[in-house]
Amino acid sequence: MTHSRSALRNLIVRVLQAGIAMVTSVVVTRMLGAEGRGALALLLVAPLLGARMLSFGVESALVVFAGKTGRRELIGHAGAVVALSGSVGMAAILGLQALGGLPGRELATFAVRALATLALPLHLIAFAANGLLRGAGRFEEYDRGLLVGPAVQLPLALLLLLGLGLGVAGGLGASVGAIGVTAGFLLVRVWLKIPDARPSLPKVSAPMLRFGLKEHAGNLAQYLNLRLDLLLVGIFLGPKETGLYAVAVSLAEVVWFIPDALGTVLLPRIARTGADTARAAAAGACRIALTISSAAALAIVLFGGTLLVVLYGHEFAGAWTPLAWLMPGVVLLSVSKVLSKHLSGTGHPGLSARASLISLIATLILDLALIPTFGLAGAALATTIAYGVHAALCTAGFRFLTGAPLAELAVPSGKDIRRVTTLIRDVFNDLPGAARGSETAKG
Repeated sequence: MTHSRSALRNLIVRVLQAGIAMVTSVVVTRMLGAEGRGALALLLVAPLLGARMLSFGVESALVVFAGKTGRRELIGHAGAVVALSGSVGMAAILGLQALGGLPGRELATFAVRALATLALPLHLIAFAANGLLRGAGRFEEYDRGLLVGPAVQLPLALLLLLGLGLGVAGGLGASVGAIGVTAGFLLVRVWLKIPDARPSLPKVSAPMLRFGLKEHAGNLAQYLNLRLDLLLVGIFLGPKETGLYAVAVSLAEVVWFIPDALGTVLLPRIARTGADTARAAAAGACRIALTISSAAALAIVLFGGTLLVVLYGHEFAGAWTPLAWLMPGVVLLSVSKVLSKHLSGTGHPGLSARASLISLIATLILDLALIPTFGLAGAALATTIAYGVHAALCTAGFRFLTGAPLAELAVPSGKDIRRVTTLIRDVFNDLPGAARGSETAKG
């Protein structure tokens, strides 16, 4: 399969993934209400952050070292990271909850909190399996894995919430169950699709650990920028406000999901069209991302209040204020997502990592200053400012390296519209139904 078709397939999968996840979010939120939705988010956020923090760049290391070292060493390193980080992370989260250092002790019984911590090692298994599959060039298996979790979580949520009425515990069971099935699916695909992928004694590889740690700092900082505010809202404001904020964040992420996915596909496509490949690709994708995200953000500001009530109910009308404050930030984040890909892809990952670390510091300082005083609006404003800092630093790095004027990054052209039109046509042509229709027409 060509790189272009592989990228288009990934885009289709990600759109399906986002659609199923949105339906699941609506079902779970409708059943739990604001306080229950917030409790669920707080129970899950610490294990996910813990998995990100303790992964030590295992996925990136396995991808890069796949062609440089033996399969048993790769699997041994993956097993060591999962075993050590998973056990330490679970113990740390339960310990902090027992001491009152994390939200969760008052939200659910010990058994439910223990169930939530299982998400941490399961996430680590999924990270490692994804690294092995991508390193072996099994991108189609990686794409399938993206759909497994959402496809499992929705029916599980319907069973546990609607069928059995288990409340927050049911929502948690659906989430952890989906993560577990995803991890199991990926392990089976590793076993079946990668030659000699057999169990090996866990053993940390020093070269892979060093490489992973280099990538880890920037990736972790970028992820914390996306999720730290949710945890701090829970600590300062409680589960009900966290539920409102979680819903606002889930809708806000739709704005940057589309340009991020388009940017992932457009960068390699545009890069083949001329001599100044890297600059032209990044600038073109940036213009398209900025245009699409700005239009989507404006629509959400205008109709977001109605959309929240229609999807989630009147209890979530209060989520519109933080949603509106998040919009400028997610528009700027769409720019960052394109330019950070350019910086890393052209051999300057340090610039992207420093931008992420500086914006993370801004997030932490602003959240601590604004959330206690201004509540959800303060959390959203802090996030928007931090995203703006990240976008400004990525833009400055790009302009320093390429000499591109701001207009080249911000002002769309007719050629950009034609590129998006071509991409959309290719996506629809690549859908299975379209392919079958084409074959039928030829017949």
